[in-house]
Order: sequence, then C-alpha cells, then structure tokens
Amino acid sequence: MGIQVRQLRKTFGDAIAIDDLDLDINAGEMLVLLGPSGCGKTTTMRCIAGLEMPDAGHITINGRTVFDSKAGTHVPVNERHVGMVFQSYAIWPHLSVFKNIAFPLEMEGAASTDIARRVQEVLELVGLQGMDERGASYLSGGQMQRVALARSLVMRPSVLLFDEPLSNLDARLRDNLRVQIRELQTQLKITSIYVTHDQREALALADQIAVMQFGGVLQVADPIELYSNPATSTIADFLGYSNVFEVEVLARADGGGDIVFKSNGRRLRAGAVPAAGVKEWCVCIRPDHVAIRSLASADGKAGELPRNAIAGEVILASYLGSHMQYRVRTDEHEVWEVLSAEVASGIRLGARVAIEIAPRHLQVLAKV
Repeated sequence: MGIQVRQLRKTFGDAIAIDDLDLDINAGEMLVLLGPSGCGKTTTMRCIAGLEMPDAGHITINGRTVFDSKAGTHVPVNERHVGMVFQSYAIWPHLSVFKNIAFPLEMEGAASTDIARRVQEVLELVGLQGMDERGASYLSGGQMQRVALARSLVMRPSVLLFDEPLSNLDARLRDNLRVQIRELQTQLKITSIYVTHDQREALALADQIAVMQFGGVLQVADPIELYSNPATSTIADFLGYSNVFEVEVLARADGGGDIVFKSNGRRLRAGAVPAAGVKEWCVCIRPDHVAIRSLASADGKAGELPRNAIAGEVILASYLGSHMQYRVRTDEHEVWEVLSAEVASGIRLGARVAIEIAPRHLQVLAKV
C-alpha cells in the first residue's frame, strides 16, 4: 500500500515550506526527495513522520490515515510505526551500543529475552555484531550511524525515514554506508523515504526520485529516466548537467533542429528540439558527453572544425583517477565543463583544444 500524500501544505509564518504537494511511494520501495536547501524536502518528511503539523492535506501510511486536515485527524508520531535515522545520529554517548539500540524496546515494555534477541538480530544486519557492550562514545561516525539505523530497525517499522544520514561522514565511508542502506532496504522491503541534496546519492539509492523546489515537486521518475530525460533546465542543472546555456530555437526538422546561443550567436545542431510553446529555452549538456581533443597544429588554430565542434583553451585540468576533469574557455568566452575517460590524452593546462558534442547529447529544455 505504501504512502500517499495529497495536497499537503505547510507554512512557517509568511514562508511557504510545502505548497499543495502530492506524492506516492509504493510499498517496499525507496523514494528519494532531492533538492537544494530550503526546498521543503525535510519538512515534507517530518510531516509524514508526525514531527510537524501540516496546515492542510491528507497523509496515509499503508492504508491508514495518519493526517487529514478536513477530518481533524492527526495520529501522534509514536503511533505511526515509523523509524527515523537523523543526520546527527541522536546516540546517547553514556550508554553502550546495546542500550542505545534496546532503548525503544524497553520503553515499549518488551521482555528482556525478546530485547536481547532482537538487538542481536539488528546488530548482525548492520555489521556491528560483537560490539554490543562497547560504549557509544568510543564509536566512529560510521559506527554511530549504523547504531542509529539499528535502533530504527529493531522496532520493525513499516516505514523508514532518512534525513541526510550520511552528510557528516567522509567520502569513502559515505559510499560504503550508502551501499549498506540500499542492501538493507531492498532485503527487508521496507517502504522508505530518503532526503538528500546529493544527486549522486539519490541516483544510487532510489527506486523513484522526486526533485523538489520551492515547496513543490518538479519531476518524479526512476533514476535512469530522470537522469536521461530531465524535464527542465533547473532539474538538469541540479542533476549535474553543468553545461547550461540560454538558446533560441531557429528551426525544427525531422531528426533535430538548429539552436543559437543568446550570448554570442553560436549555432549548433541538436538531435531533438521540443515543439514550440515555451518562451525561453536552455541547452543542457552533461560534461561526460563533451568530447575533447588537442589542436595539434603548430599555431594552435582551429582551422575547419565540424559543425558541433568548438575551439578553446584548457583553463583547468584535474586528474580524478578514472577520469580527467577539464574546464575549457572557448574563443567566444563560454566556459564548458568536460569529463573525459581518456586520462592519458596528454592534454594539459593552457592547451589549445576542440570540444565536440554529438547532436543527440544536446538537450533543449524549458528554462524553468
């Protein structure tokens, strides 16, 4: 049954945090709420948990209405059968790992034998077996977050909510825990909502991603569809399409169309151009879809280049292990981001280069 949210609205004074929001999360799936700070994603999750009182709307969890502004229904947070994992761990440092995890069961009045068994089960699930008597203050950040996850799982919740739980961890640990969270969620088939501003994290974790801005949802799709076909330039930019330029559409034809850059009149061929009806357009290109090659002539001049090729100078060359990151300033003073798998190309800072974009990789989207 999952979670359904309808016409949800929440304000703080004159500020609108959530504006007439609808969401559907299928049972057993992970929905990621993705967006910049202040877009309403954490407030949305807190309303579902019962930690915030919405101004209006309707929320159901597994078929049970937990909030309905018209009917006056508001089920308390402790009766919603929801587990939460916070950014700040919320671990008691003076208690052992066992005591931290057992705390909600003790508050529920569970038998001691049942508590011991269930704590050991979740310790094994999160990879902390044998650490039950260790003091929480002696744990690393990653271990603390696993204790917080275990404490949520020990209650066997029907829904798990994650509020940017990995943002305080270093990159390698964040990658490892992200994989572990996804494995546990799919293994246990727990309906989950995960809040993040990190597009890489969202793509790795989600069954569905809802991109939020200004208290509303811009687009909901599975990770592959969202990344491949963002609905607007704002969504593309947030997903890592770092080359975004304002353009005008000059001509449309079967199999593509011509676009012109507003900044300098550059004309390129795009593989697909949407139908008319939008006032302003942007062309959006992922950095890994930009090919780069050296202009090897002695004077470094471009000469005759293919239609979708542009000459410029490398102003940043950064080695990332499996890729090279380049920043190229074109002769018309645009700045392009390039991510190339050719790490041994020999292109260095200051080199004269040509960048080229296949027409199919130029996405012409509404400027929103």
